[in-house]
Amino acid sequence: MFTVTEYFRDPENRIRADFALRAGRLLSQYLNLSASLAPTQRYEATLTICVLQAVLTQCTELIKEMSADDKSEWKQTVTDVPTRWGLRRGFVKEDTSPEPLTYERFLTSLRNACSHPTGALRSSFTASTGYTTIPGPTGLVEAFEFVDSPCVKLGKVVSPFFSQKREKVERQCQQLAAEWNAFQPKSEVFFEVVQHGYGYQVFKDGQPFVRLLRVKIGLTELAGIAGYVANYLAQPTQEFWDGKTVSQLVA
Repeated sequence: MFTVTEYFRDPENRIRADFALRAGRLLSQYLNLSASLAPTQRYEATLTICVLQAVLTQCTELIKEMSADDKSEWKQTVTDVPTRWGLRRGFVKEDTSPEPLTYERFLTSLRNACSHPTGALRSSFTASTGYTTIPGPTGLVEAFEFVDSPCVKLGKVVSPFFSQKREKVERQCQQLAAEWNAFQPKSEVFFEVVQHGYGYQVFKDGQPFVRLLRVKIGLTELAGIAGYVANYLAQPTQEFWDGKTVSQLVA
């Protein structure tokens, strides 16, 4: 049991809480009941993604409704020690944003990857938003890779990072330079507009640039994240909840 700043509550929070409680317990019960089955007869990877997608959607929408003071916990930077909600900096394989990786940004990117996957062209080297499974030595799912890449659709870079109008890409370069100066004032980066294909594209330090967050999370850790988020959302189901204490409801 631990305490956090009271999070935003409205009449619909009880609905969110009831759903999260059942979704979290569903995953927990399945993991326990299926433990004795042969690995090829278990479907925890599929169920984990389903529950994760559901509770992340609820959680990110709740965060959007919070005031700045209410969501101070979510604005903290993700670290490896201590961990919150099962998230660790070590999961991150690539992050092209100058902004600190907060818990809010991490969960929102996971939600985007789960809920808004886009088709990726096999011939493209540009990652699209979505997720893919990573098999282990036995061929069964061992981990997932998630990508949140809002600048890429169907394997192609889109506006404002690519456009047939040079001035649009120039404005994006100026905006990116301002962001880097605000978040990483000591870093030396150079953005430029380069004619690329049939239009113009943002380049950073001589290479094509897009916003992208790529993370790799093991199946066990992913189920843990789903459980942590579900448990957090489930707190208002308690009749006399004080609005701050987070009790273990999903186990």
